[in-house]
Amino acid sequence: MTFEEALAIVTTALAPQSLSDLQTNVFRGAWNKDSYQKISLKLNHEYSYIKDVGAELWQLLTQRLGIQVTKLNLQTVLTQYAQQGQIHSPVGLQQRSRVDWGEAPDVSHFCGRRAQLAVLEQWIVQDRCRLVAIAGTGGIGKTMLAAQLTQQLVDSDQFEVVVWRSLQQAQPLVDFLTELLQALCTRDFVETTPDQSDSSRLNAMMRQLLEQLRRQRCLLILDNAEAVLCSELIGTYRPGYEDYGWLFQQLGEGRHQSSVLLTSRETPTEIAIQAGPAAAVRLLRLDQLSIEEGKAILAVKGLPVQTEQGQVQKLIERYQGNPLALKLAATAIQNLYGSNIAAFLAEETQLFKDIHDSLAHQFDRLSLLEQQVMHWLTLHREAAIAAQLQVNLLSSAAQVELRNTLTESSVLACWGNVSNTQQFAMMEYINKQLNEQVCQKVN
Repeated sequence: MTFEEALAIVTTALAPQSLSDLQTNVFRGAWNKDSYQKISLKLNHEYSYIKDVGAELWQLLTQRLGIQVTKLNLQTVLTQYAQQGQIHSPVGLQQRSRVDWGEAPDVSHFCGRRAQLAVLEQWIVQDRCRLVAIAGTGGIGKTMLAAQLTQQLVDSDQFEVVVWRSLQQAQPLVDFLTELLQALCTRDFVETTPDQSDSSRLNAMMRQLLEQLRRQRCLLILDNAEAVLCSELIGTYRPGYEDYGWLFQQLGEGRHQSSVLLTSRETPTEIAIQAGPAAAVRLLRLDQLSIEEGKAILAVKGLPVQTEQGQVQKLIERYQGNPLALKLAATAIQNLYGSNIAAFLAEETQLFKDIHDSLAHQFDRLSLLEQQVMHWLTLHREAAIAAQLQVNLLSSAAQVELRNTLTESSVLACWGNVSNTQQFAMMEYINKQLNEQVCQKVN
């Protein structure tokens, strides 16, 4: 359907009332999928005024057509209205999101995190943040939380296009953007030519990406962003992946009407700089599950959480409310201990292979200073404040370096008078590692 045909339908529906010149121009811009910001610039009016004109127009069309009309579903509704004639029920006519789930996990058994879900949904739907990052240690539930939120947003038709992509494979940025643009753009993707320089190709792709995010309200999920980050210096990038910092910066600073949801064990520097409680970029640091949320996960795994509540609480505390660790522990308890939680907790060590592998991956990504702090905490077994760490561990180190380590590390607590403690599972892993080192030296 052309704009002229759509305008004719609206004119007929509103008769004897007619659109003003300003309403017609706003309608034209919305039909062309321009943002309110772009429309206001073209018409030389304030953004808020143009947005109000649009809201009144969609409400008027909703009343006259008997169908829910919004800026996002305008083309879909009018096209189907023309094809099917006057329809009094909006069922089936509201725009459905075009969804590419990529590597997103199934969340049919998602438990807990209701408060965090509410916060994230407010940031994206009401505050219309351009970039939202979820940061936290491995296994804490970042990906599952992002997937559950995405499912809720898809069900409520908040976005025209939803695309989930994992950065786990750490593709070069030019390859990643090529694949991403093919998923986002159904018709107008213009692939760059290989004979262009890398910088020219990346610039062209970035312009296409931002234009697509302006044209349609898209939800883009970038999972496992830590894969492109360097473990040696917090917030920086692996050699050859520095351009990802430019991508994150543009997604947060660039003008567009879409939202990007990013998960990472570490926070990229560009996001940390832009993030703020009232900014268009927000950061949620994901903490451990509550006791009740941990019980829900264990119940789904089939453990007797009601009859062994005391043991269940000890188990949750033992693994610091880490969802992945609890799921792995629950599987071991069922398979090896006949669902007897007390018998499992009585063992001197519960560092079975799956948790060991997960912790080894996390530990290997730590900087040398972070690893030294972890070793010191494991050996001393007691909570320590930053001042103690500096005196006992690195008396010659600059305070700012230690402060940055404690502030940014996803496995340590916070800086100041608050105690820094070690997760029990991580402590077991480091103990095992230190014992192996001692044995190697003796032999």
